[in-house]
Amino acid sequence: MTDAAHAPEARIRQLEDERYQAMVDGDVETLDRLLSARLSYAHSTGGRDSKESYLQKVRDGYFVYRSVAHPVDRIEILAGAALVIGEMRASAEIGGRPAEIDSSALAVWAEAGGDWTLIAYQPTPLRRA
Repeated sequence: MTDAAHAPEARIRQLEDERYQAMVDGDVETLDRLLSARLSYAHSTGGRDSKESYLQKVRDGYFVYRSVAHPVDRIEILAGAALVIGEMRASAEIGGRPAEIDSSALAVWAEAGGDWTLIAYQPTPLRRA
């Protein structure tokens, strides 16, 4: 494949790195830029946030991420969308309580206005032997 064919995948990888770093940094401004106004952000606990509610929880310190690893198994580029299939492992405080997150994850990015925003995120908790 040519470099042009890999360009969308490389951009999505970069955006995923930015998003997870912004989560660790508590960088609401960067998250605001990366998240779609139509965001549906599910959590491994079963809860779900909109863009506004997620950003407010980050702003208020409800979600405090200490470290995040996000290995990517594959990225599927579709017409106007990108699926990121991988994992999310994090050490965090959620609502003031320590939490260790170990999930399979699906992130969906939508292309709009020449760039991409995260429109959906869905984790599934993993049980490792």
